[in-house]
Amino acid sequence: MRYILNILIATLLLFTSCKKEQDNIVIFKEFPNSEWSRFDFLNGEFDVKKTDTKYNIMMVVKVNDNYPSAYVSNEVDGRLLFNLTIKDLEGEDSRSRNFQFNLKDKDGVWKGEKINGCYEFKLPLYEEMTFGKVGLHTFKLENKYPKDPLYGIEEITLKCVG
Repeated sequence: MRYILNILIATLLLFTSCKKEQDNIVIFKEFPNSEWSRFDFLNGEFDVKKTDTKYNIMMVVKVNDNYPSAYVSNEVDGRLLFNLTIKDLEGEDSRSRNFQFNLKDKDGVWKGEKINGCYEFKLPLYEEMTFGKVGLHTFKLENKYPKDPLYGIEEITLKCVG
């Protein structure tokens, strides 16, 4: 009995002493028709509690075989082009950046494994980012793909992990 009690206490101490990262979903969007229109901005909010916390901002994207377009001429194109803008509510602390990730290699072969009909990609956007102000910050994702709409996109999740 004493042995079991010692194991339980040790396990409890182990779990309480480890730093647990919070996985905060800021934006989640499923695309029922597998299409993301050029001016369909995705918006979310994130409440910053401390300015000294470092966050990794990442995006998880799921696409199908029609990505990025249903047209055969775009079969090899695997670019994901988007802009991410982050602002505090007063608009004083603001950053905006264009991103481009290649989901296919130069021969048009997917860089990810196909699971349940979709390819999933975990894309790092910012590492160890801090916020200058406490409070709500708005996030806006903008599709920058030159053809409208962007076909084959199933789901986007934007996370702040810290």
